[in-house]
Amino acid sequence: MRPHKFHSVHVKDRIAGKIIPRFINNDVANNTNELGFSELQNEKPQHPTTLEQFSTPPSFSIYSQNLLASYWTDLDRYHFVEEPLSENYEWNGRIKKFMRDFTMHRPDVICLQEVEISLFEKDILGPMKLMGYNGIVQQKIGDFPVGVGCLYREEKFELIQVHERSSAIVLVLKLKESGKIIYVVSCHLLGDPRQPQVRINQLRSLFKHLKNYQKGQEDAIILCGDFNAEPNSATYKLVVDGYVKAHTMENGVEATSIETKHHLKLKSAYMEIFGEEPAFTLKTKNNALVTDYIFFSSNFLNIDKVMEVCEPCDISYICTKSHLPNSKYGSDHLALQAVFSFKDEHVVNK
Repeated sequence: MRPHKFHSVHVKDRIAGKIIPRFINNDVANNTNELGFSELQNEKPQHPTTLEQFSTPPSFSIYSQNLLASYWTDLDRYHFVEEPLSENYEWNGRIKKFMRDFTMHRPDVICLQEVEISLFEKDILGPMKLMGYNGIVQQKIGDFPVGVGCLYREEKFELIQVHERSSAIVLVLKLKESGKIIYVVSCHLLGDPRQPQVRINQLRSLFKHLKNYQKGQEDAIILCGDFNAEPNSATYKLVVDGYVKAHTMENGVEATSIETKHHLKLKSAYMEIFGEEPAFTLKTKNNALVTDYIFFSSNFLNIDKVMEVCEPCDISYICTKSHLPNSKYGSDHLALQAVFSFKDEHVVNK
């Protein structure tokens, strides 16, 4: 298991309001129906640190999470999951936790990975439409009925275009208030640690197509998802540095035989706020890793706030004595949440 870093945030940084504390609101969970959706969908959330209260126009919020598709789970692999299994392991228990977060925080855009295609319409999109969302899911190439998806609030965005790649879905959204265009990408790169060259190729293809989609007119980009790569990897370096040299290694394997670069100026939301990535975003039985990120166009966007990926008191406990999913968290991946604004209309939420 890799050593764990604990965020040391100076008091004045918290006063500056860049970090949204994360608390689990069990009142919401306790009022949900069997699929985790409640009669509260038409009410404003009452929790004092919800994402929604910090993303009033012209700001907008992004939520990203790998949901741990039940298609991949089996008790041999997840035998360590805590009792009761019906709540912590089975889909009908875990979806309640996702819906708790969606209902409480009401992100403007929700990017999802490992979405089970057969469950998306009924268990996710159907209930979310009652809250004013619409969305799309795309099955990844292969025989498995799992894909990536994206939901957006129709009162805030107009859907202009959808582009699909083998490992990603791209939504071109227009902010109704300002007319600004945002390319939102939900992606899930290959998970095999022995094949970094595939992840580099997936990114190379994605960046090439993003350039083609924009047709010479650069717009803001939010690139988020499960990259299956840690911050010291060639994959991460390509995203944030815009360049990796030929024969760069990752996990002891050559990640690319050729020089690879892209034209985007992307930064990590959590790195910009904390000066480091979260302590972990993925927790399995034996490992706690950072593989999930929200990247943004730093030449177009300000990162206003991020939400802690879990309650600070949970970090040490999860890393040393518990696992994911558990009674609080519905996936083996933690959710990332951030608030952005355009550079020419930046406002500070008080």
